[in-house]
Amino acid sequence: MDILLAGRYHIIRPLGSGGFGQTFLATDSHLPGKPICVVKQLHPGVSTPQSLQVAKRLFNLEAEVLYRLGKHDQIPQLLAHFEQEDEFYLVQQFIDGQTLAQELTCRKRLSEAEVIDLLRSILQVLAFVHSQGVIHRDIKPTNLICRKSDRKIVLIDFGAVKQVNIQTVNSSGQASATVAIGSPGYMPIEQQLSRPCFSSDVYAVGIVGLQALTGISPRDFPLDEQQEISCALLGDRININPAFAAILETMVRHDHQHRYKNASEALEALETLHSPQEPVDETAKQPKETVDSLPVLSPPTDWMRQNLTSQTLSPDLDPPLPDSPAQTPENYWTPKRDVAIARIPLSSQEYHNRQALLSKVSNYWVKGVLETSLQDQVLLELGLEHRPDAVASPWNIAVETDRQPPKTLPPGTQIISIFDRIGAGRTLLILGEPGSGKTTTLLQLTRELLVRAEQDAGHLIPVVLNLSSWAREQHSIAQWLVEELNLKYQVPRKIGRLWVEQQQLLLLLDGLDEVRVQDRDACINALNAFQQEYGTEMVVCSRIRDYESLVNRLNFQSAIYLRLLTSEQIRCYLDHLSNDLTGLRSLLEEEPTLQELAQSPLMLNIMVLAYQGVSAQSLPKLNTTENHCKQLFDLYIERMLKRRGVEQRYSKEQTVQWLVWLARRIHRESQTVFLIEQMQPQWLKTQVQQRIYRIGVMLLIFAIWGSLQTGLGAGYHFYHQHGYSLYQTAEKLAAGFLAGMIGSLVYGLIGGLTISLAKGRIARLADGLLLGLIYGSISSWIHENPKIGLGDGLLYGLIGIFFHQLIQNKIEPVEAIKWSWRKTRNNLVLGGLTAVVYILGGGSLKAALIFGLVATVIAGFDKISEVDRSTLPNQGIWKSAANARTLLITIGLLTGLSIGIVENPILGLTQGLIVCGLAGALFGGQGSGITCIKHFMLRCILWRSGCIPWNYARFLDYATERIFLQKVGGGYIFIHRLLMEHFAQMRE
Repeated sequence: MDILLAGRYHIIRPLGSGGFGQTFLATDSHLPGKPICVVKQLHPGVSTPQSLQVAKRLFNLEAEVLYRLGKHDQIPQLLAHFEQEDEFYLVQQFIDGQTLAQELTCRKRLSEAEVIDLLRSILQVLAFVHSQGVIHRDIKPTNLICRKSDRKIVLIDFGAVKQVNIQTVNSSGQASATVAIGSPGYMPIEQQLSRPCFSSDVYAVGIVGLQALTGISPRDFPLDEQQEISCALLGDRININPAFAAILETMVRHDHQHRYKNASEALEALETLHSPQEPVDETAKQPKETVDSLPVLSPPTDWMRQNLTSQTLSPDLDPPLPDSPAQTPENYWTPKRDVAIARIPLSSQEYHNRQALLSKVSNYWVKGVLETSLQDQVLLELGLEHRPDAVASPWNIAVETDRQPPKTLPPGTQIISIFDRIGAGRTLLILGEPGSGKTTTLLQLTRELLVRAEQDAGHLIPVVLNLSSWAREQHSIAQWLVEELNLKYQVPRKIGRLWVEQQQLLLLLDGLDEVRVQDRDACINALNAFQQEYGTEMVVCSRIRDYESLVNRLNFQSAIYLRLLTSEQIRCYLDHLSNDLTGLRSLLEEEPTLQELAQSPLMLNIMVLAYQGVSAQSLPKLNTTENHCKQLFDLYIERMLKRRGVEQRYSKEQTVQWLVWLARRIHRESQTVFLIEQMQPQWLKTQVQQRIYRIGVMLLIFAIWGSLQTGLGAGYHFYHQHGYSLYQTAEKLAAGFLAGMIGSLVYGLIGGLTISLAKGRIARLADGLLLGLIYGSISSWIHENPKIGLGDGLLYGLIGIFFHQLIQNKIEPVEAIKWSWRKTRNNLVLGGLTAVVYILGGGSLKAALIFGLVATVIAGFDKISEVDRSTLPNQGIWKSAANARTLLITIGLLTGLSIGIVENPILGLTQGLIVCGLAGALFGGQGSGITCIKHFMLRCILWRSGCIPWNYARFLDYATERIFLQKVGGGYIFIHRLLMEHFAQMRE
C-alpha cells in the first residue's frame, strides 16, 4: 500500500477494522532500520468545525493518558499522535506475539496453574492502570497479547481512546453523551449503562479466567438462582481449588459492590493462594471495604472538567489523579460513609432498576441539560450566602427575635460541600433571582450525588423533578412522586411506590416558584408533612421574591442564596471570550438597565449570543425598564433563527407560532418537561375540537374493527348456510363492510356528542346499550336472523361498557406488557359472558369456549414492572404500537389455529385470525391499540388547526438546534423558564 502518513509512516498492510476505525502495520522511515509500528486510524464521525475542534481536544487528552500509561513494560508505548485531513491517528509500539484468543483457539482450555499465572500477569499491569485513574473498559482475549520474547501478557487497545469516535456532538459543537464502551459478554451491567468503575475491569478479567479454564463462551456461562455465575454449575469442565473458585466468583459478581474494588485488591486476594502461612478464608467472597481501597475516580473527572478552558469535556473521560496534595482542590471529595444508607443486598432486578434510573437522571439532566446549558458555559464563580431566616428549622426558633444577617460564604465554596456539612437527613433550600443559576447549581449537586450513588449502592438515588406539576392534582407528595417517576422516568408505579416508602430517593426539586401562586403555600405544607413523615433528604429551588412573599416556610435545615454577578466578574468574563463583542461592551457602558440585566448569568449568556458580531451603532436602544428583557429576548430569537450551520427547515412565522403554542400549553398545564406522548385531549382549545376528537376516535376504532367483524361474519354465515358462491359471498361481504362503516358513523356521531352528558356506571351502561342496539340491528338485517342480531348486540353491548372508560381516560402509553395470571383470573367472568353471548348468537359450544378463553387472555395482559433503560421522543406511543402489533399477531394466530382445528379453517381465518387479533391489538394490554388511535386523532386535530407541525419530533429537534429548547431524555424543555414565559406572552 503506497500510503504515507505524517511524512514518515509508510503503511505496509491493514491489520483489521471495526466500528471505531482501522489498524495498519507500518514502518517509521525517520528512525534507523525503519522499525515496524502499528498505526490506528480513528474516525471522529463529525463534520462541523466546532465538532472537529471538540474531537481534537478530546483526542489530545486521551493521547496524553496513553503516553503516561506506555511507561509500563506491559503496555505498548504511544510513539506519536497526529491529525491529518480531519482523521485522527495513533502510532504505537508493535508487540510481537499471539493474542490470548489465538492461544485459546489452539488449546481450548488452560490448566488451573496456567490460569492463575495468567490472571496474575493481567492484574499486575491493570493495577498500574487503575493507579493512574484510568479504566480500560475492553479487556478480552483479543486485547491480551502473549509477548513472544518473555511470555508476559501485554494489555492493548484501551477503551478510553474510543471515546473520541463515539462522542455525540450537538449543534453548538459540544460533546455530550457517550454510548457504552466494551464487548458483549465481558461487560458488567454498570458498564452497559455507561457507568464503568474499576471493578468493571476486574469483572472482565474474571470472565477471561473462567473462559480460559472451561473453554466456554462468556454468554454460555450457567447462572444460579440469584443470576450469579457459579463455578459449581460448570460441572466436570472445571475442577479447581475452592479458594481459587471463590476468588473467581467474587470477581464476576453481578453487583459491583460485591466485587473486588480494583485490580490491586483482586491481585492481593490471588496472591494468598501461594501464602501457606495465611490460608484462604471463606470470607474472601466478600471484598474488603476500607475507605482507602475505594476508587476515587469521578470527582477528579469533575475537577478536571472545571479547570479546562472549555466545559465540554465528556464526564466519561478518566484524566489522571492529581500528582500531589498541593494540586488537589480544597473541596476535593472523599467518599463519606456517614451519608450512606444501610446497605441491603439487591437482587438482580432491583440492581437493574436502580442503575437504569441513575443512568436516566444522568443522561437527562447532567449530560442533556447541565453540560449543554447556557449557564454551564460560563466559567464564573457564583457567590453564595447562607440565609438561616429563610427556613423554619426547629433550632432557629430560639433566635427568632434576633434575626441573623445573611452570611457570605468563602469564595470557591461548592454546593456539595454545603450539602455534606448539613449531615444525615439533609434538607436544603436554594434561593436566587430569575436566571441566577439555581437550576444549574441544583444539577451540579446532582452530578456529584450521582457519582456517589453509582459507586456505592448504599447511597440514595438522586432524582430531579419539577414541582410545577404538583398543583394539577394536589396529591400528597408521596403520591405525586410515584406519578412523576412514572411519567418522567418511566418507572412503574409499583416500583416507585416501593422506593418512596423505603426512603431510597434523594429528591432534587426545582421550580417551587413555578407552582401556581394560589397553591404555593399548600405545596410548602405538603413538603413539610412529607418530610416529617418520611425523613427524606431533599433540595428545593425557588426564586427568592416568590418564596419570601409566602406565608409558610419550609422546615428545612439550611438555605443558601445565589448572589448576582459583579461588574468585575462580567468584565472579566467578556474579556475571556474570543467573540467579537465590541458592540455589547459599548452598550453595557451606556445602558444602566442592561448592566443590571447582565448580573444574571443566563441573561449575560443571552447577550453574548444575541450581540456577538454586532456593532454598537446597529444595536437597538433599550426603551424602558419594563420591556428591556422583552427586547433582548426578541433579538435573541432573531439571531438564533438566522444561526449559521443549521438547516432552515421552517419559516420564522411557523417556528415562532409553534413555540408560542407550546409555551402556553406548558405554562397552562404547569409542566416543565414536554413529552409528545403525554399530550392530552384537554390541550384542545375549543369544545368543538374536543367533540371532533371523541367522534374521530370512535369512528376509527369501529370503522376498523366493527366493519371487519360485521362483514366477515356476514360472509361466513352465508357460506356456512348456502355453500360457496363467489359472487353472492362477495356481495354479502361488501354489504357487511358497508353496514359496519355506517354503524361506526352513527355510533361515532351519537356517542361523541353524548358521551360527556352522563358519568360513571350509568354512562357506561348507556354507551354499551347504544353500541349494542346499533350493531345488533345491523347484524339482524345483514344475516336476516334475529338470533344472530341478539348475539352481536349483546357482544357489542359488553364491549361498549368497557370501551366508554377507555375513551374517557387520558392518553396513557403502554410501553411494556406481560401476561398476568392474577389479572386473567379476575377476568374469568368476562370470558364466560363472551362465551354465552357467542352461543346466543348461534355459535357452537366449541367455538364459544375458544372465544371466551381468548377474551380472558386478552384481559389478562398487564404492564411490566421494570424501569426501561432507553428513552426516545414519543417512545411511549411507538412502544404502544409495537405491543398492539405483537398482540394482533399472537392472539390472531393462536385463535385462528384453534378455531380452525375444532371448527373449520374458514371460521378460523375470518373470526380468529382477523377479528380476535384486532380485538387483542385494540383492547389488550390496557388498550395499546386504542392509545395509538387516540394519540393519532389528537395529533391530527392539532396539526389541522396549525398548533403543531405534522412531524413534531423533527420540529422540536430543530428548535433544539436553534437553542430554544433542550432535550431531556425523550422530552424537551425551554432553555430557561424566562424564555418560555417570553414565548407564552407573545401574540400568535
